[in-house]
Amino acid sequence: MDIGESDLTRTNNFPVRKAAQQTVLSLPKFPTTTIGSFPQTPEIRKARADYRAARIDQGTYNDF
Repeated sequence: MDIGESDLTRTNNFPVRKAAQQTVLSLPKFPTTTIGSFPQTPEIRKARADYRAARIDQGTYNDF
């Protein structure tokens, strides 16, 4: 996919883009994301180890 001159400019101003994004995404006023890892409980660590060692199957791991 090539980038052309038309890709370097926006056809709508910010308020128009913001309204369109809000209609589609319904984001809160201050949207955030999670970066990094969630803490792992001993039970989660055991399930991951059991899956890697093939003591439980993919479905059991996913259900956990």
